[in-house]
Amino acid sequence: MSMFPTTASAPVNRRALFALGGVSLAGLAIGAAPEADAAVTGTVNRGGIVSTARGGIGVRYRRGGTSRSGWDCSGFTRWVYSQHGVNLPRTSSAQRRAGRVVSRSAAQPGDLVCWSGHVGIYAGGNHVIDAGNRRTNTSQRKIWGRPRFVRIGG
Repeated sequence: MSMFPTTASAPVNRRALFALGGVSLAGLAIGAAPEADAAVTGTVNRGGIVSTARGGIGVRYRRGGTSRSGWDCSGFTRWVYSQHGVNLPRTSSAQRRAGRVVSRSAAQPGDLVCWSGHVGIYAGGNHVIDAGNRRTNTSQRKIWGRPRFVRIGG
């Protein structure tokens, strides 16, 4: 028996099941599915992404959090992009795989800035907006180290 239930009237699209992350589809109650590594496609309003991210500055860091009451790094980036109709995966590593890597010189505001185990949003001018930790909360700060820059959408 498949872990992907179907009915005679509405087969479940496996790719959609992964993208939906466990919500009801065609009247079926579906449990949480593993994250997909599918690339996010479509147009992204990069200026709007940065503006929304700046609106989150000051929100407290909360490990595992995904809302304005408190979020971690990937919860923050996922929330920002969701405000623009883009559904990013939940974890920083899956978000890194959801787009295409661009060079630092080609990075544009609104791109993701990815380190091992951490992610933020490129604000331009060598700055990142991120939910860093309990000490920094959500803030804009200078980029450190050698992160990867990832373009989400077109």
